[in-house]
Amino acid sequence: MAADISRDEDVSRLMQTISSDFPPLRGVVQSAGVLDDGILAQLDWDRFARLFEPKVYGSWLLHEHTKSLELDFFILKSSLLSLLGSAGQGNYTASNSFLDSLATHRRAVGLPATAINWCAWSGGGLATVSGARGEAMWSSLGVKSVSPDLAMQVFDKLMHHDVEQIAVAVADWPTYASKVGKSTFMAELLSRNEDFGSPKFAEGKVAPAAPPVVVNDQTRQQLLNRLQQRMMAELGFVDPIDPDQPLNEVGLDSLRSVTLANNLEDEFGVLVSISELISGPTINELVDHLLDLFAGIAKAESGEPRPAMTSTAAITALAAAPPIALAHVNSGVAPAAHGLLRSLAPEARIARDQFRDGAGLHQVTNGHAPDETALNPVRNDPRAYPDVGVDEKTPPASKRGNGAGAEDFHTPVFLPAGEVASRTTGKWLIAPRPNPDAKARLFCFPYAGGGLGSFRSWGRLFDDSVEVVAVEPPGRGTRINETAVGDLDTFVERLLPEMVDWLDRPSAFFGHCLGGLTMFATLCALPRTSAQFMKHAFACGVRPPHLLKRKGEFEDNLAYDMMLHREFDIGLPLYAQADEVFADLIRQFDIPAANKMLDMPTLRKLLLPTIRAEFGMAYNFEYQPIEPFFFPISSFVGNLDPWVSEKDSAGWGKLTRGGFTNHVRKGSHFLMADDGEYILETINNEFVNSAIQERAVPAPS
Repeated sequence: MAADISRDEDVSRLMQTISSDFPPLRGVVQSAGVLDDGILAQLDWDRFARLFEPKVYGSWLLHEHTKSLELDFFILKSSLLSLLGSAGQGNYTASNSFLDSLATHRRAVGLPATAINWCAWSGGGLATVSGARGEAMWSSLGVKSVSPDLAMQVFDKLMHHDVEQIAVAVADWPTYASKVGKSTFMAELLSRNEDFGSPKFAEGKVAPAAPPVVVNDQTRQQLLNRLQQRMMAELGFVDPIDPDQPLNEVGLDSLRSVTLANNLEDEFGVLVSISELISGPTINELVDHLLDLFAGIAKAESGEPRPAMTSTAAITALAAAPPIALAHVNSGVAPAAHGLLRSLAPEARIARDQFRDGAGLHQVTNGHAPDETALNPVRNDPRAYPDVGVDEKTPPASKRGNGAGAEDFHTPVFLPAGEVASRTTGKWLIAPRPNPDAKARLFCFPYAGGGLGSFRSWGRLFDDSVEVVAVEPPGRGTRINETAVGDLDTFVERLLPEMVDWLDRPSAFFGHCLGGLTMFATLCALPRTSAQFMKHAFACGVRPPHLLKRKGEFEDNLAYDMMLHREFDIGLPLYAQADEVFADLIRQFDIPAANKMLDMPTLRKLLLPTIRAEFGMAYNFEYQPIEPFFFPISSFVGNLDPWVSEKDSAGWGKLTRGGFTNHVRKGSHFLMADDGEYILETINNEFVNSAIQERAVPAPS
């Protein structure tokens, strides 16, 4: 029967109905509740009262109307948060604290009561309202969700014991305490559970000791064949990869570099630098490097200089191992989580130490970037800056602002082995499929951390009339060892000379998230002789520059989520926060590949400096009104995008007098991946077809 337990008349009627129509009431389970999260400064009394209705008023009325009955149990479903606290949930924490106190009160007057302080349940309940974002946030603090099956098993056991109050949680308390601080309660808990600290895993590989053997052409070829098989499977190729082709030009991205480095260590007991893999060695160069490492192991074992050698075990493994049929993705889970314990072999440690001391692959090309980590926006306080407009002189591209990106880690694409990216003398602009005879060009500006890898497949998805050109900034791919640009003026200043050289035919710009901001700044800086070739601009998953400062629900949620962290410094911008705080900022956007990157310490350490720099570039942008552009603009936005609303997206229309189309699509922030087919089709329809037709019309005589 329906009843509002926060209303006295409803509870009274409910008790009367039970008394007259049903057997005697023997127990109560109070599990009602609602959420209305917000930082404390935003919580007025109405937002407290809404949560108090089921938890406080409802529980008290149930107590009042049943205290004269002979109950066997009175269960109050409380929350772990009433014990730990939670920034952004002061009203929810307070309402659950009342339940804990009510249980104590009932016990004091001789009435049955049990308060159960549950952690989040997976698969349903209030905690799932925040989705994967909330789960990832709590997971980073060491607190996991409990499955409904396990929760019910615990509940069944509790029903057979006389317990006043108990917390049920799946938690790594040392990790939690290290993130949010050690309160008196937490200190007591840790002292009682000091034998259950965070798990520590031994990493490495057991490799058989074996006498070295001289490496000849046959063993080198075996190693080359094995690596080529692995790379074909990893990258989705059906034909052999040219052993002299830089691997980053055929799809070896940052995540796959981690996988490859792990696989090489597993097979051969040697550690290859992930940054060197990302920079793009060829298979031949990788073979030579492995042989050098094997030779170093042999020298360390014997104490004498020797010619290039490797161990019998390694060569035997090459000959015996079957070809790899499937690409495998590193889960990023600690080995012990899979029941595996590995110890680093002495020869592997020697090779690792030698490599860290300077042995490494040489960067041999300025080729093309892998898929990189994507990011998303943060708040800003824009301030005015000097006029920006389309002029023959190059004005400042920007000053301060806000932007960000998402993430592009695509599944393997099956490519013909001969289709590779071009080598260019410039570093900023790269055509993944060079086509100098194309009638039009599409320039692609990546999200934060992205580069050529984000658009590698696009070159094959347009016909020969279009050449796709990707912007590859420093700090990723073959530029992984370069310092990322953290200033938008500098970004545009360095990009512009190459861009002017490439703008010699009908062209369009595409920018996703942070790429929308760098696209806008570049458009503002184009000289008229180059700007005349601009026919269209496409923005995706990004607010227009004049709305970057808008503060809404996204910014509010971000603020209280960040305040969960003990290390959060309110005086610093988000991009300058401690690593764990900054990493959790990235987790707010529910991007599985970003979470995977963050779970890989080596990769995270490698990529976070670039990500920070680009957040800083966006954070420090300032918008100043400009004259509207003369070419059309189209914007793509997902209906579930947490940062960009349909109204935000429509704001791009104010920046052009050439026509505007707002494409609202089903998807979230990373619409470039969620709805890529539609986006490419739209670019074809709105830019490519018209540009080709325009160029085909003969000039008047």
